[in-house]
Amino acid sequence: MNDKPKTIYDAYTQGQLYMGDSVHEAKKEDMVNEPPHYKNGKIECIVAMEAMLTPEEFIGYLRGNAFKYMWRYRNKGKAHEDLQKAQWYLSRLVFIHNEK
Repeated sequence: MNDKPKTIYDAYTQGQLYMGDSVHEAKKEDMVNEPPHYKNGKIECIVAMEAMLTPEEFIGYLRGNAFKYMWRYRNKGKAHEDLQKAQWYLSRLVFIHNEK
């Protein structure tokens, strides 16, 4: 597909944006890219957040979540997972920045 993605979700589902290790392997639960507790309906929470917030508010949301995971990564016993989650949010910030 040559169409430029309009949202972060579009980029992710089109294979243009990926977070985590260098190769995405199917896992029972992918707690970084697709945590099951964030997909209780037809769309993921991040998609609803992007749709309801202004671009500036969404950028703040992404920044805040990246900061949160970097702040506490040493304290929860899942440092690698929390750092991957921070990277997930930071990569979306980079994607948005590149779109400007």
